[in-house]
Amino acid sequence: MLILLSGDDEFKKQIQLDELIYGYCSDLNQLKTIEDPSFSELINFLNRPQSLFSFNNETTKKAYLIKNFYLLKPKDKEEDNEQSAKSKDDEKLIEFCLNIIKNTQQESLVIFISNSIKGTLKFVKELKKIDNCKHLELNKFKNWDLEPCLIYLKKLIKKCPEIKISDKDLGQFIKYLGTENLGEIFQTLETLSQSFDKIDFNLLKKYSQPKYDLFNFAEVLVSGKKAEAIQELRKIKADPEQKNNLGIIGLLHNQLNLYQSIKLLEIDKFNNDQIAEKLGIKSGRVYHLKLNSKNIKLTRLEKLSEQLFGYEKKIKTGELKLLEALSLLIHSEEDQPALI
Repeated sequence: MLILLSGDDEFKKQIQLDELIYGYCSDLNQLKTIEDPSFSELINFLNRPQSLFSFNNETTKKAYLIKNFYLLKPKDKEEDNEQSAKSKDDEKLIEFCLNIIKNTQQESLVIFISNSIKGTLKFVKELKKIDNCKHLELNKFKNWDLEPCLIYLKKLIKKCPEIKISDKDLGQFIKYLGTENLGEIFQTLETLSQSFDKIDFNLLKKYSQPKYDLFNFAEVLVSGKKAEAIQELRKIKADPEQKNNLGIIGLLHNQLNLYQSIKLLEIDKFNNDQIAEKLGIKSGRVYHLKLNSKNIKLTRLEKLSEQLFGYEKKIKTGELKLLEALSLLIHSEEDQPALI
């Protein structure tokens, strides 16, 4: 199968990419990727010896992702691009490359991905002549695309039974954040579903004020990005509604527990699908959480969790204020060796 994937919505493209990979070979770890290849690099990438593509002993399926191949996207003028192709690669080399792609896609999944794929370019035209070639263009919703955005999100939510929200509340949230922020909308729903059985618009609004991002605060705090965490905390402090919002503590607990669980299961050699099954989340989310936390040590996560539990007790007994506790979490490592 040959897929041409383009468009300016990175979230839609990632969702589509995950579906393609899982639908074909069931594991993102089986995907081989190359970025900005020259013609010769692309040929070598697709034409490597069979043994180098033995992802494991149980599968022979292969998936190849080619990012930003220069002959798929136009330069300032299409004529310049065509001339550049002819000057760099003669017709025989281009034909040879096309034959390799044609043969490879018969037994494997081949995906070209780029923000722009110009359908009038000669190389693109030749690719589209190959059997089983599909061009999927995924652009951001316009601000008037409320209904298409709602339909798209409802389809995603069907695959995530843990997310419980009415169509009315979802529609209100889309209007609140804007259809162009599709990825942020879904991430908010996915994260809050870990803490709340039922999500409504008021809850979403509480955790998703446009002027700050609680989820980003959790991520930069865990990652030890002190300057970014301080900047985000200042935005949170500017909102009087957040000074007693203990839901922030709950969100931080959930994020820390999620990262710790993934780290521990990773140590025990569980793969993405097994981790996803144990934690009740999607494999694609496991992949990205692992990527985001690859430089975070388990010792740091454990220490932050211990501190957070201690601060929560003091907040509930009136010994400490919530925003003071968040500040202490950021500055707690000042006199300690770096853990990440």
